[in-house]
Amino acid sequence: MALGWDPRLSRAPRLANVVEGWLDYLECASDADGNIYFCPKFHAVSLDPEFRVRWSLRFECEYLWHPVLTPDGTLLIAGGDTLFAIE
Repeated sequence: MALGWDPRLSRAPRLANVVEGWLDYLECASDADGNIYFCPKFHAVSLDPEFRVRWSLRFECEYLWHPVLTPDGTLLIAGGDTLFAIE
């Protein structure tokens, strides 16, 4: 997994995940402290600025999209036709 900054996309971080020859770009959110939030298959994950796992949650949904942080720090994630909120 590699992290990069994509200035074309709201200056947001992007993660590149390579598994068995496939390259996936994972949408990410980041907070003011430099923590990164992203969603590989079946999971929501948070990394600290040194790329250590802060927490990881498993979901029944294989694909989760559009991680967004609200002003109060709640992480919103879309999965199927459900919106998940993680406080």
